[in-house]
Amino acid sequence: MLGALGSLLAPEVSPLQDLQHHWTAFLEYYASKTVRDLKAEPVEKTFLTFHLNKILAILVKEEENSDGKSLLPCLEHVLYQDILNILVTLCQADTPPGIRPYIFKLFIFLLDKVKYALLCETACHLPISRLTLVCSINKASPSESQEIEFLSLLTNTIVKQPHLVQVFIPSKGSNLKSNMSSRKSSKTSSQINLAQIESLALNVKQALDSMESGHYLSTALLNYIDSSDYCVACTALQNIIKLAGIKSDESADCIVYQSSFITVIESRLVHLFQCIPLDIDQNRMEEMEVNWVNAHKLYSPEYGQDGFHGRTELICFLSFLDFVDNLVTQAHPVIGSEVSRIIANTLVSLLTSIILNKNSNEKVLRGLSYLGVVWNHIKSTVFRDQFVLSLFDCSSDCTKAVDSCLADCDANKAVRSCYVKSFSSKAVVTESDDATENITADSKSNDLDHQSHVKSSTRNIHANITPSDNSEININGKESVIKASNPSCSSEESNINIAADNSSEEVNTFDDLNLAVDCFSKASITNDGIISHAEEANINEDLSSAASCSCQEENKSSFEKILQLWDKNEEIKLESMRIVDAMLCSPHQLFLEYLVTRYLDDRGYYNQTLTESEANSWSDVEDERSRSRSREPEQNIKTTSKEPKQKEELISKTFAPSNIHRVVNQWLYLVDDQLRLDEFRGSGYDVYIKDAGRQVEGVLEKCKDFTWDKEVGCARVNSEDTSSCDSRCDSENGQSFFPGPFLGRLFKELECMLDQNYELNLQLTSLFSTLVQLPHPYIHEFILNPTVSLNPSTVSLYTILRKLVETATVRCSGIQHFPKKLQQARRALLHDGVATTATNCGEVHLLHGIVVLDEFCKELAAISLVKYHIFSGVKG
Repeated sequence: MLGALGSLLAPEVSPLQDLQHHWTAFLEYYASKTVRDLKAEPVEKTFLTFHLNKILAILVKEEENSDGKSLLPCLEHVLYQDILNILVTLCQADTPPGIRPYIFKLFIFLLDKVKYALLCETACHLPISRLTLVCSINKASPSESQEIEFLSLLTNTIVKQPHLVQVFIPSKGSNLKSNMSSRKSSKTSSQINLAQIESLALNVKQALDSMESGHYLSTALLNYIDSSDYCVACTALQNIIKLAGIKSDESADCIVYQSSFITVIESRLVHLFQCIPLDIDQNRMEEMEVNWVNAHKLYSPEYGQDGFHGRTELICFLSFLDFVDNLVTQAHPVIGSEVSRIIANTLVSLLTSIILNKNSNEKVLRGLSYLGVVWNHIKSTVFRDQFVLSLFDCSSDCTKAVDSCLADCDANKAVRSCYVKSFSSKAVVTESDDATENITADSKSNDLDHQSHVKSSTRNIHANITPSDNSEININGKESVIKASNPSCSSEESNINIAADNSSEEVNTFDDLNLAVDCFSKASITNDGIISHAEEANINEDLSSAASCSCQEENKSSFEKILQLWDKNEEIKLESMRIVDAMLCSPHQLFLEYLVTRYLDDRGYYNQTLTESEANSWSDVEDERSRSRSREPEQNIKTTSKEPKQKEELISKTFAPSNIHRVVNQWLYLVDDQLRLDEFRGSGYDVYIKDAGRQVEGVLEKCKDFTWDKEVGCARVNSEDTSSCDSRCDSENGQSFFPGPFLGRLFKELECMLDQNYELNLQLTSLFSTLVQLPHPYIHEFILNPTVSLNPSTVSLYTILRKLVETATVRCSGIQHFPKKLQQARRALLHDGVATTATNCGEVHLLHGIVVLDEFCKELAAISLVKYHIFSGVKG
């Protein structure tokens, strides 16, 4: 009875009416206060949080009865009465102070707990987008944890439904920032004065005017990557990877080309790099291997004893670098390629600026250590490709520049004849030396191609003048004496004066110089004062060669400049060798291609002019393989049908020749008996076999995805000059094969093996052993093949070692008590506590060099045998 009476006097209010009541009370607070009062009173002293919590409770209770297929009344009211839009305005203005976390809490509930697909409703697109932009404005906000949770929910929703990413991409013609007005929210609140909220909305618009983004969500997430809260920063990075991996071309284009996504990441990486102390111990760098997800573990006390100065800053940098590597791996191809390209260029610029420092050896060593540790943390194929392209930045540009130089030379030929007459009319022949005038010019050109063209032309003029004449040409105050015979003035000395009047004719200095050179190269001086046309071809050829070599000198790649550091001092040479060796131990196909393989793939080292009986083939079946190359596809089909695919892939006649015993013995018997003491030949060879087996299998696993052939092809004859810029300048005396700047430098260092210290020789041989372990047929044949038929002018590892043995044999004959000193040197290197009795440094280097040479040959023999067993299918 009492219950019925109570319900009659105070009937139950529906959830929708209750929600409207609390929302009206919420708005009345703002209508009754000035903006100044709103900013002064903290939210805890108001009833706003009470009303928000009540609204949230109503939505939670309604959600318990929801099937997720349709909008319920309360949720529909929140969406379509502009409640969310007003809350976003108040959230950004944070008015009253402290209300922001409560508003984020409401949005988090709507995204996380509501079963209905909320983002599919267009009514929520505007407030959600605006709130995302709000997260992009302030850093170190007290509500960071709520903000990143909100953004994480949005990211996860988009990952499940990629088409929803359109919500965060501004459409053409739309202006999200201008739509900040807080409209009336309902009939109940239509009479409420919302002027204060309108003024807050204007302030919000002004704050967002400076925001320029083509992708709201990515911009918001990037705002937290440098957060002091480690968990917030990691969550932001995780969501960035998820967002970048969405399979949406439009989203990827907006992230890359219409937002500051790459710029922010690049700036963060550079900042972390610059925070590393300059006096960090470079010897401790490479021991660091950081995973960005688990980097926080490296700060734990258990790792404290391994600390060194700059360790924390280095961890931060390497952690972010590992994040970028993961981002490139998992991102959309458009994002991955652009991020890797720009970040790789930035990294190479940072590293080379330190490595190529000419004033401090410490900076050079530190830069080399950075290069090694950065390479180890770049594991993505795309990222490494871009890093290699940046490291070898001159490989393509130099060729284009050379072609441009040569094109300029050819273009000049077309205008030469046009200027012969005009040039002849300007040349004034006098009988007095006092009448000589110099060429002057107002413009100063910095074009290196023109400079090299002029200089080489002038040199060639001197080389093609007969010594009977006594004429002079004065160029910019520098005399260039040209000898030519002229019957009309044979009895007296004549001076040819070339004058250019800048006041009357606008002629560039280099144009005049080219004009002078062109006239002499085109018409050269004969008995009638003209040089014969027969010499023009030689002059043009010298011009092309000079232009190419000049281009090579001025446009060396960053890696080639690093190789030049080997001339600086032994410490830098040793460190740079070690870093390159470490990079080879983490092999990458494109790096090896630019480093070595592109110089060997044409098999230019192979002597194809020998007859079959004269050639010492790598294997007994190589000639037959070369002749029957066209029949290989049919043979491979038959082999595949008979043997398992995995086993067939490891079969190779190049790596596993039938004359393997001959190959092994060539290495084992390379060192003469008198350089081996009285020990058994090949002693310690079995130890190298065990080590080589483990190492080669590890290299094969790392190179399993490389697209390398298993067999060498026939030697190819190049009908055109396809050599690189390097090979053009380095080939001499008709030598057509150039092993590349890296191998060429290694060969050069190896020739000095008997005069270098032990550590340098050890690192040098380590580089060669790392190279020959690679499953590349041409590297294997050229470096590890002691029986291949080489061109007469081509040097290889075997020929250099053989010359070293001959030299060592001659030099050791002049050392008293050589066997005893060699034994002492060997035992000293094995740390047996025996001191050598060598009298001078040169003698010590010779003894140590012989020991290293002997052991190196055993290692090469062991690698040859191990690769034979692996690629022949024979278990050894």
